Formats: sequence, C-alpha cells, structure tokens
Amino acid sequence: MTLDMNCPVCSNKPLDYRTNVLELPYFGETLQVTISCGKCDYRYTDIMITQQKEPMRYEMIVDSPDDMSVRVVRSTSGTVRIPELGILIEPGPMSESFVSNVEGVLERVKKVLVQLERDAAGEEELGAIRDMLSRIDAVKEGCEKVTLSIDDPFGNSAVISDKASKRTLSEEEVSRLKTGMFVIDLHVGGA
Repeated sequence: MTLDMNCPVCSNKPLDYRTNVLELPYFGETLQVTISCGKCDYRYTDIMITQQKEPMRYEMIVDSPDDMSVRVVRSTSGTVRIPELGILIEPGPMSESFVSNVEGVLERVKKVLVQLERDAAGEEELGAIRDMLSRIDAVKEGCEKVTLSIDDPFGNSAVISDKASKRTLSEEEVSRLKTGMFVIDLHVGGA
C-alpha cells in the first residue's frame, strides 16, 4: 500500500506503507507499521500494542553492574524516569516501543547527550552534559545508585526483575501521564 505523503527526508512521494500482526513476548498481540521511502531509504517502524492492561508503575533500584542486564520493556505509552539523574523520557509523536535492558536505556540517554554535546551553547552547558555522561558511566559501573521507573497508563511496559516492584497507578497518576501519538478508544458510546 502507498501513502500520499512526502518523505520527511527527501520529499519523495508516495511512501510505502506496510502492516503486519505479530505476537511478541512481553507485549502480546501487536501491529507492526512500517513506512519507507524507495528513493532515500528513509524508514520508520513502530509497534502498536493492540491490548490494554491495568495502568502500572514498575520501579527498581539500580546499584550494581549486574543490574545492567535487567530486561526493560517500554511501550509507546511508557514514561521512563531516573530522578537522581534528572532523566524523564515521555511519550511523544515519534515514541517507539523497545525491549532492551537497563544498560540499553542508559545508552539511549547517552546518545541524546552526545548529540546535545555537539550543539552545546557554552562551557557551562557543555560541562553539565559531560558531568551527566560521567554519572551514567558511574551508574553502569555500580558506583552510583539510581531509581529506574516506568509508568504506563495502558500497562504495556515493564521492568522484569525480582528487584523490581510494581503497583497499579491511581486515576490521578494516570491523568498526569502522556500517552503517545494517539489512543484508540474501543468503548464507543459508553459501556
């Protein structure tokens, strides 16, 4: 199928659009959507979770190099926090789901910081970015303790470890969360 849209990279039109239903561990039934450009090889892939569970918070103290291998599942509606480092990753229009580990989450943050480092406005900003990069390395080495939490209003994210706690989010907590690009409400007309 094609989309009558311009490629965001090269403005080529149309774009190729494909969908595929998948059964994925940790997520259940999902819809994989791929949009690609035949001219410049631009590609966007997302996994949409087709089910909704209870709104959940997963939380874990990360204090050892062994914690780097703990499985982290983040859906497009998951909000990731590491408050000790000031890290907040909220869903947005280009949110992507992922299955990774604690180290992978930290590496994603480092990639963003390295990009910011190149564009730093001055020495103060550059110093703050480099300090954050050092602190992330300290966390990975077990020299700094942090809390990793994921809040998901649809319950499709998780931290999978015996060290992780989980609890249902209150309605008030859910109301403060962003949900990502869009939400499909299947309860049309009440019920």
